[in-house]
Amino acid sequence: MLALVVRRRWLAVLLVGGLGFAGSLAMTLRHGAPLPVYHDELSYLLAADTFLQGRLANPTHPFWPHFETFHVIQRPTYVSKYPPGQGLLLALGARLGGRPIVGVWLGALALGAALCWMLQGWLPPRWALLGGALTVVHVGVFTYWGRSYFGGALPAAGGALVFGALPRLLRRGRPRDAVWLALGLAVLANTRPYEGAVVSLAAAAPLGAWLRRSPHRHQWRRSVAPLVLVLGLAGAAMLLYNRATTGEAWRAPYTVYEESYSKRPLFVWEGLRQAPEPRHPLMSRFYEEWLIGAYHEQRTWTGWLGTLGRRLESTWAVFLGPVLTLPCLLLPWILRWRGVLLAVAASSLFLLTALAALSHKPHYAAPVLGLVFLAVIQGLRRGVSRVRSRRRLAGVLLAVFLAAALAERVAYTDPILRVGEPRSCGRPKAEVADFLRGQDGRDLVFVRYGPWADIHDEWIANAADVDAAEIVWALSIGPEDDRLLRRHFADRVAWRVEIGMDRGGAIRFDRYPAPD
Repeated sequence: MLALVVRRRWLAVLLVGGLGFAGSLAMTLRHGAPLPVYHDELSYLLAADTFLQGRLANPTHPFWPHFETFHVIQRPTYVSKYPPGQGLLLALGARLGGRPIVGVWLGALALGAALCWMLQGWLPPRWALLGGALTVVHVGVFTYWGRSYFGGALPAAGGALVFGALPRLLRRGRPRDAVWLALGLAVLANTRPYEGAVVSLAAAAPLGAWLRRSPHRHQWRRSVAPLVLVLGLAGAAMLLYNRATTGEAWRAPYTVYEESYSKRPLFVWEGLRQAPEPRHPLMSRFYEEWLIGAYHEQRTWTGWLGTLGRRLESTWAVFLGPVLTLPCLLLPWILRWRGVLLAVAASSLFLLTALAALSHKPHYAAPVLGLVFLAVIQGLRRGVSRVRSRRRLAGVLLAVFLAAALAERVAYTDPILRVGEPRSCGRPKAEVADFLRGQDGRDLVFVRYGPWADIHDEWIANAADVDAAEIVWALSIGPEDDRLLRRHFADRVAWRVEIGMDRGGAIRFDRYPAPD
C-alpha cells in the first residue's frame, strides 16, 4: 500500500492533506469547537460572516460608536481590518459545513497537501511523504493553527506553493508551475502580506538567475506570461476589495484601522504617530498602556533582546521543539543539499525583517514553515545515511525518532490553547448568550468595563448585519447615548453586563434599568 502511495505522487498529496483534515477534526471532537476569544479571531469571524452575506463590506451603522471593537474598522465601512484570506477560508467552511471551524479543518487539509507537494519538488517521494505527514501533524494539528481561528495553515500553504513551484519551474519551465507559483504569492498577499513580500524576495533571487541564464527565451516567456496574468488578476481583485472597504483602491482596511486607533508604528525605528483617543475603555488601555509600554521597552537594547528571545522561543516551540531540533544540528553537513541553502537564506531574511517589526506571533512566520521542514528532513536523511549499511538499524532509529517527536508534541502545551486565561474569558459571554437564546424575542446587551477588566475579555463582537442579529452587543457610552440606541432597537429586551468593576473580576448581568 505504501509503495503504491509513493509511486503515485498525487495520491500521497491527497493522503497527507486528508491526514491534516482528519487530525484537526479529531482535535475538535476531542476538545470541542474553540471559543473565539482573541481579538484577531473575532475579527476573522466578522470577515467570514460578511462574505457569507454576499458582501465585501458592511455599511457603517448609524450608532457605530457603540460597536467599536478591536481590529475592526467602522468607517467608511464596517469590516475586519485583516486581508480577506482567512475570512474567506472560514466562510467556505461555514458554507460547506455550517460552522466556521470547518474552515480550520480545510486549512489543515490545504497545509498538508501543499507541503507534501512542495517537498516532492525537492526530495525523493518517500521522504516527501514522511516530511509532509510530520509537518502537518506536528504543527497543523497539535498547535493552535488547527484548533483556533487565528490562521497559520493558509499562509503556510501559500509559502509551500511558492517554494514547491520554484524547483519545478527552474527544471522544466512549464506554464502550470508558474501558475502554482503565482497562486502561492496571491495567497500570501491576502493572508500575511508583509511576510509574503519577504518570501517573494527569497524566491525571486533564484528565479531571476534562471531567467538570465536560460538560453531559450521562448521557454521562460511561456512561464512568465501565466505568472504575470494570475498575479495581475489577484492584484486587481485586491484593489477592488480595498475600494469596496475603504473607498480607495490603494488603501487597505489595515491602514485605516491603524491610523484610527493605534499610535504605535509597525517598526521599531519609527516614532509614535497621532491617533484619536479610543472611546472603548479596553481599547484605550490596550493601545495607550500595553502597546505603548511594549514599544518603549523594545526601543531599549535590554527590552529588545528580551522581546527577541521570547519571540524566538515561542516560534521554535511551535515549529520544532526539542526533538525536531536534533536534525537541524547537522546543518553544516547538509548545507549543500538541494533546497537547504535556500531554506537557510529565506529563513535568515525573514528573521532579519521580523526583528524590525513590533508585533510577532508564531503564525506570522508561517510562509517559511515548508522550508524549515525541508531542512529538518534533509538533516534526518543525513543522519539515516550514516547507518545505511545497517538498514534495519536505520529503520529502528527513524521509528524511535518519529515516536519521540510525536510524544513530545502530544505533551506540548500550546500557550494559546491552555485552559486558563485568556481562553477562559469567553466562557461567561457564551453562558450569557446561551441564556438569552433560551428567552423569547431578541436582545440588546449593553457592556460596561471596569478598571479590572482583562484586555482579552472583549464582549463587543457582533454579526456582519448588526440589526438582524439575534443578540446585539453594545458598548455602554452614557445614559443619553444608550437611550437613543434603545430607541433604535425598541423591539428588543435590553440587558446590562458589567465586567471587572472590582478586583475580584466578577461579572454582573441583569436587566437594563427602565428609562425614566
